[in-house]
Amino acid sequence: MSNSSLSQAVSTVTGAANTGMGVAGQGVGAAGQGIGDVTNVADKVSSYAGYFLNAQLIILSVPPETLRFAVNPNDYQIGKETSWMESKQPSRRKGGRSQFQGAKARTLSFQMFMDATGILPNALKVSRDAIGLNGTIKSLLSTCDPTPASLAERKPMPPKVTFSWGINDDPFTGYVQKVDITYKLFRMGLPVRAEATVSMVEDTSALGPTNPTSGGLAARRTHVMVSGDSLASISYGAYSNATLWRAIAEVNGIDDPSRIPVGTELLIPDLSEVEGLA
Repeated sequence: MSNSSLSQAVSTVTGAANTGMGVAGQGVGAAGQGIGDVTNVADKVSSYAGYFLNAQLIILSVPPETLRFAVNPNDYQIGKETSWMESKQPSRRKGGRSQFQGAKARTLSFQMFMDATGILPNALKVSRDAIGLNGTIKSLLSTCDPTPASLAERKPMPPKVTFSWGINDDPFTGYVQKVDITYKLFRMGLPVRAEATVSMVEDTSALGPTNPTSGGLAARRTHVMVSGDSLASISYGAYSNATLWRAIAEVNGIDDPSRIPVGTELLIPDLSEVEGLA
């Protein structure tokens, strides 16, 4: 083979190799872009995970009862109000001086859409409460009535209720002040579509004395277990230290931390008390 033919062959092979490397580079770039696209989608799904979760109302009775929303509300309102007392001073044209009396408990209001049109009733085999929305509406209205346990103790109190929606580290726990039911649709004389307007007031009670000089236990908070909770996550949220979960388990008499039902109300001791238990 002549020198010119050999040079031409080498050039051809070199060009083909360069072309192959270029195609491979494009493939790697496309693959990298694909991975980036998948990562972006995963981030978006994670960010909007709460959007796809149904709002729910947990009645903290024994056992707890969960009312899940058929359709998530468009919005809900949380209110906070302060209390003021105005002194009576007839000589002042602009009125008396206002004295701060403290903050009131937060309030929550929302609408709950209920629908049972997709459930085919069998009146011969199912009770009336299990047909349509009778059972759900009865449970919702019961949140305004004293619980049997409180009546037995002669301390009438309605059940505590927790409203949660999506990924929420601070669900709203309190008492239902008012429930208004608007019936939208009936079948066979039974409600199958309705809308409830619910108003709640936050439970701000703390267990134990709050005066640190009283010699008693420091104030304890409460936490209601929701889906995804663990004692470690609750410990981290309360003390910024997940390893203190054993103190919470001890205070609440929990033997198996992996089997705590949703809706269980836990006592969260003060950090000073936790350090004493450690």
